[in-house]
Amino acid sequence: MEPLHGHRRFPQFHRVLGAERHGILPQRASTWMPIQGDTRLTFALERPGSSQDPGRLEDRIEIANILARFPFPDLSGEFRWGGKRGYLEAAAIVGNTRLDDVLKDQFNLDKSVNRWGVNLTSNLSLEQKT
Repeated sequence: MEPLHGHRRFPQFHRVLGAERHGILPQRASTWMPIQGDTRLTFALERPGSSQDPGRLEDRIEIANILARFPFPDLSGEFRWGGKRGYLEAAAIVGNTRLDDVLKDQFNLDKSVNRWGVNLTSNLSLEQKT
């Protein structure tokens, strides 16, 4: 169970690609779940870069001689409170990308970019169950 990604959220990819072939999902390096059950707390280290899609940027000449690398794994975490009426969940991910300028000229385009994201979700029933 990855906090932000995984076959539970995208079952069609798991069926088609298999567990080892998730090209669009980060791959876990390790997971720690100190709280398990309906209420859970999960931390994971994930291999970054497996879901990169440069899109419209790939043909821009300004980045033609720039190589991206990921010196550290991404750190993700999830807390899910589960109860009789559903769940509330908060998840986050942080990571770092290094951009290396491989063209030896008067411009130094080396850069370090911190990446992060937050996801809040819930599935709660407001009806009283009988």
